[in-house]
Amino acid sequence: MKILMILEYFKPHLGGVETLFDHLAQELSTAGHQVTILTSNHTGDLPSIEVMDRITIHRVNVNSRYLFTWKAFFPAYQLSKEVDIIQTTSYNAALPAFLAALINRKKSVITFHEVWGKLWFSLPFSNKISALFHAFFEKILLLLPFNLFVAVSNATKKRLLENGVSGNRIKVIYNGLSYRHREVSETNNKVYTYFGRLGMSKGLDLLLPASIPFLKENPDFKLRLITPQEPIHIYQYLQKIIQKNSLEKQIEWKHEVPDQELENLLLTSKWVVIPSYSEGFCFAAAESAALGIPILASDKGSLPEVVSGFHIFFKPHSILSLTHNLKKARDQKWEFKPLIKFELNHTVQSYIEIYQKILQD
Repeated sequence: MKILMILEYFKPHLGGVETLFDHLAQELSTAGHQVTILTSNHTGDLPSIEVMDRITIHRVNVNSRYLFTWKAFFPAYQLSKEVDIIQTTSYNAALPAFLAALINRKKSVITFHEVWGKLWFSLPFSNKISALFHAFFEKILLLLPFNLFVAVSNATKKRLLENGVSGNRIKVIYNGLSYRHREVSETNNKVYTYFGRLGMSKGLDLLLPASIPFLKENPDFKLRLITPQEPIHIYQYLQKIIQKNSLEKQIEWKHEVPDQELENLLLTSKWVVIPSYSEGFCFAAAESAALGIPILASDKGSLPEVVSGFHIFFKPHSILSLTHNLKKARDQKWEFKPLIKFELNHTVQSYIEIYQKILQD
């Protein structure tokens, strides 16, 4: 097969989705398929064309995923002429991918990570105009007749169905991880960790206010944040809360952490906290469970599907509830269910199978 992947970000940009499609491209290449990737030049200093075995990466010279939506159209149109199938993801890469597929009469697959719908209008750190624009754009994507929508969880499938995508055009394929044996030892550190993006849906507006009374009541505990420094308005908002409450000594903040260091930091955590308003899959939950780290999480989106091992779900989704459950975590009042594995090789094989089926239809 000749496969074109149109992705707003790809490696060396860090993220679970980037890791998934990097592995998928490599496995497809190893199996003899030809993979072309169209993505953004997010750092501005990457080569515009890069060739690795059967993988060719074309980078559009933009560092904004919003600009990528528009500037990717012409290269997507040109590159799609010689391929069999186009793979894209929500959100910003989807429109140029669909238009290129439509014009050149190619089969197309979109991996949908989350469907927010009305949630756009109730999330923190967002204004009404921005929410209206994003909700409208999401609705457009859901109306586009891609050959197949890949949902990364049953929660995402449910939201796709609720928003008008027919069930015969949806396939659930969980995102995959590479599992390997790790020696996990009991840690004496009284540190709990949040790691991931500073996203609107991540519940950071709950986490810090909930942690203030907990940390003041438990001065030997620390909260570790492992995040980027963008979006800058969310970063500055969180900084102000920390400074206003004189919590600099109890909150440890790290950025741009390499994979091995991240794993080591997680393994020295008492628990991981995931206070999200919504999750399409949640690599943070799957990775923490794989490491054997207890998880304190909301029960939103896919989290009940993905969280396993020692865990606590907090509800209702509120500051008071999260503070209460931080105390339960401190007191080791965990629930347990056996580890749920999301094997990467199963994910990759599932994608290969849907490509082959779509091309045969």
